[in-house]
Amino acid sequence: TVMHTNSATTDMSIDESRLHLGVTPPISTTPPTVQDIALSDELRKVLIEYELYETSEEAQRREAALGKLNLLVREWSQNVSVRKGIPDDEAVNAVAKIFTFGSYRLGVHGSGADIDTLCVSPRHIDRESDFFQGLYEILSKDPDVEELHAVPDAYVPIIKMKFNSFQMDLLFAQLAYYPSIPDSIELAEEINLKNIDEKSVLSLNGCRVTDRILQLVPNVENFRTTLRCLKLWAKKRGIYSNAIGYPGGVAWALLAARICQLYPRATPSILVSRFFRVYEQWKWPTPVVLNQISEGTLNLGMPVWNPKTNPRDRKHLMPVITPAYPAINSTYNVSASTLAVLREEFERGMNITFEIETRKATWQKLFESSNFFSLYKYYVRIDVFAESPDEHRSWLGFVESRLRVLILRLEKLTQTTYLQRIHPFPTGYDNNEKHKFCTTFFMGLIVKVPKKTPGQSAAAANGGRTLVLTSAVADFSKVIGEWPLKKETQSVDISHVKRADLPSFVFENGIRPPPPPPVVTPRTRAAQPATGAVPAASSATPVVATPKILNRRPSAGNASVPAGASSTSATQPLTPTSTPNTTMPIITPIASAVSGPNTREAEGTLHSRPVYDLMSDSYVMAPTEDAQTAIIEDLLIDNAAGNSMNTDAKRKREHLNDEARKRQQINEDSSDAIYEIGGDVIDSATSSFVQKDVKEKKAPVQLKLLSNTE
Repeated sequence: TVMHTNSATTDMSIDESRLHLGVTPPISTTPPTVQDIALSDELRKVLIEYELYETSEEAQRREAALGKLNLLVREWSQNVSVRKGIPDDEAVNAVAKIFTFGSYRLGVHGSGADIDTLCVSPRHIDRESDFFQGLYEILSKDPDVEELHAVPDAYVPIIKMKFNSFQMDLLFAQLAYYPSIPDSIELAEEINLKNIDEKSVLSLNGCRVTDRILQLVPNVENFRTTLRCLKLWAKKRGIYSNAIGYPGGVAWALLAARICQLYPRATPSILVSRFFRVYEQWKWPTPVVLNQISEGTLNLGMPVWNPKTNPRDRKHLMPVITPAYPAINSTYNVSASTLAVLREEFERGMNITFEIETRKATWQKLFESSNFFSLYKYYVRIDVFAESPDEHRSWLGFVESRLRVLILRLEKLTQTTYLQRIHPFPTGYDNNEKHKFCTTFFMGLIVKVPKKTPGQSAAAANGGRTLVLTSAVADFSKVIGEWPLKKETQSVDISHVKRADLPSFVFENGIRPPPPPPVVTPRTRAAQPATGAVPAASSATPVVATPKILNRRPSAGNASVPAGASSTSATQPLTPTSTPNTTMPIITPIASAVSGPNTREAEGTLHSRPVYDLMSDSYVMAPTEDAQTAIIEDLLIDNAAGNSMNTDAKRKREHLNDEARKRQQINEDSSDAIYEIGGDVIDSATSSFVQKDVKEKKAPVQLKLLSNTE
């Protein structure tokens, strides 16, 4: 039987002792409403449609596969014990055991999900010769094992395989305290960490953290439904990958668990909504913790995440701390680039769940796939290939674990070059476009190119606007080229590709979508009310409708009407009735106005952003840049009617126009470039090779990449 640790209760009722499980008091303990329960039921139905719950038949096959793996490991470890001189009667008990963790242990695995497993061995069985060689050889000869490959140099060493048709990740931990692993062992006990190496600590943390999470959430079933939803959302949006620099399974579980602590009586629909509202406002790098960080009780001296004493921890951008000793940051791989993507996705999720709560959208909208391949004009393509399936699997696992090196090197170039943004996409696409066994990754780029100065020659302008990525690619190539297991038949090819030239295999059903519109939508942000604004009401004021821009028309109080406008519609009163030359809130308690003698009433609802107030667990409204734009448009109507526009409004209009142009030029200015790739010069406008002297022609940007690792 596969070993499981103590499970948490799944009772739907919550006693008072479980309402305060976090490091701070909950934000709200309000019971759910009828609408909350209905939205949660709708969410569960959608999750079932996505096959996030396995059938009873599949569950039985999964248990059988785990039982067979546990038996295989037991026999292997017993043979190792005999070979190392342990008497036969003692070797029967001096065996290793299999434990589960991750999504399977949390109870959030779906149909076809992989299984995270841990091999816990006594002190005489080692990782290198026994686990990665002896056990690996046994697995390679087992007819039920497919797609076997080991990554011993990973941050957490791992064996990946398909066992009895289930994908499995197998870790290894050597317990120095035990000559044999007892059936009653509790991995959560601190004594298990005594005198073991760092890799074993990291491997054990999977089980220890999983059990601690289940103990620290008020309602396990609501937590599980919430986490299923968030994992589906993260995978659809391309932000689920610890290796690439996004949160992995453990980190998403910790982020969800913290929201469960803050809203202990909330249903899954409310927990998902509050997840986005809270983390959209979170002040990173403030850490997310489920309990007080402990220094341990046995004085083992293990390093614990502490930015006050550890300079390395201070560099973490999005710390999400594990609740078991020793506390570590589960999101240490998050970089500036991936954090920027996460912020945008949190904001998108907040806006959509707001629409879902107001019945203006359904849960399917939240789970729409990312439009990554329509977002950028330039992409970096990384092809990983080898001569055989086995070589490709091992090589791919290593290269993927090192892609973060390339991301960090490219991020450094944003400080000294015209490279403005990197967007790594975690999905690897298997294809045979360049090689029979090949997997391709992509990273989106935004290049901000300076304009040519007056009197500057074309040659000088082109030379000054060259973007050289060679150093970043060379550093990455050096790192993966030093892999001791690398063969001559294993290679990586890195190239540049424009959006129009992306391969068909990255699009659904191979169908290329139409090009995106040229207008770049700015990211909304809360702003302070301008001069003359109505003071904000209490932050507890709820919002009952999604704010939107209504048609703005001159009021009855204005004598003049723009030429060509209907006097009937111009003087038609709006609801609520407003008074001329005043500013009044419509839905929101905050309104924005432009001061001056010609300021008119702001009729209709200005485009405001719902801002979530954590302390009151409610929305308040704040005007955005679009609110200022709306007011200026009203003043333009006055100007067309013969009224004079005040100077302040003109300045605001010009500023907004300049900002809009700058945002649009991020992509538009970086078009039709000439790139040097591996010594060949390519004209991006014609996708053809040209002479090197063509670089003297007008070219907004030049990208220089290495073509491969060799």
